[in-house]
Order: sequence, then structure tokens, then C-alpha cells
Amino acid sequence: MEDFYLYIQFQSKKQKVKLVNPNTNISVLIGNLRQLKDAEGKYIFNMPKMGEDGVPMDYLFGKIDETGHVLLLHSNRGKTEYCLLDYNIKSGDTIELITDPKAG
Repeated sequence: MEDFYLYIQFQSKKQKVKLVNPNTNISVLIGNLRQLKDAEGKYIFNMPKMGEDGVPMDYLFGKIDETGHVLLLHSNRGKTEYCLLDYNIKSGDTIELITDPKAG
């Protein structure tokens, strides 16, 4: 299998990231991004678990489709788990990491 790279855009940062397995569930990939560190041991993406207002924060991916609309890439629908390939994401694509506040 060839190397699979994505460009992840989050806030004002865009980072090239190599994925070991593009068939991994999207929620697992987002969890892995939370832990991703640079060579100096600093987190690459600042992904807090709580917003400034104390609301829990989840994250999801979004991609601009060919019509210019944002397609949200959900990790689960019903009992089905989705991966990037289910959304036709290809190596070299740019996807947006989007905050998803959870009202409590």
C-alpha cells in the first residue's frame, strides 16, 4: 500500500499528516490527531476537550465538495462506522478539522 497523506486545516494551521491506515474509523483518526506531537514534543493541533465557556468539544472533519459546499464527514451513522475512504477522500486531499460543541 502506498503512503497516504492528508493536509489537515485547523484554525490558522495547515499540516501534512501521514496516515498509517486510511480505513481507520474517523473518530479514531481524530483522537490520534489530538495526540500528534512535533519533533520538540509539542502538540501540533490545539484541540481542547472543553470550550472557553465550559462546553465539551468534539471534532469532526469537513471537506469542500466540487459544488463548493462543506461536506461533514461523520464517523458513525446508526451502527455503521465510517472511514475517510467511505467519503472518497484521497491521498493529498485537504480536509478541515471542525469543532463540534456538545450542548449539555
